[in-house]
Amino acid sequence: MDRFGAAEETALVATLEGRIVGVITTNVMPVLHRPMPVGRISALVVAQDNRGLGIGRVLVTAAEALLASRGCGLVEVTSNFRLERAHGFYESVGYEATSYRFKKDLGAGPNNSFKPKPLRGSA
Repeated sequence: MDRFGAAEETALVATLEGRIVGVITTNVMPVLHRPMPVGRISALVVAQDNRGLGIGRVLVTAAEALLASRGCGLVEVTSNFRLERAHGFYESVGYEATSYRFKKDLGAGPNNSFKPKPLRGSA
C-alpha cells in the first residue's frame, strides 16, 4: 500500500456492519493536453450481495470529491466492453462514453524483455 501514497493513488473502502463491502481506487495523472490533472477511477467493486444499495454511488461521489481536492478538472473511468451493467451504472452517475482505450501487454514486471527502439536520428 506504500506505493499508493507516493503516486497519488488512493483506495477508499465502504463498510457495512463492520465488513468491507466496496472499494474504489483512484489516481491523479498530470497530462500535457489539459490545463488540469485528470483523475481516474481505476477500480470499483461492490460485494455482490450489497449491490443496489447505493454503495457504488457513495464511493464514486467520495472519489470525485477527493480527485477535485487534488486539482483534477476531469474524472475518467474505463470499463470492459462485456460489463454492460457497469456502463449503465456509470452513465447513471453522470459519465459519458467518449473514446476507446487501447492496450498492449509489455510483459510481466519490471524485468520484462521489452526494449524500445531508438528514434531515427537519435543517439
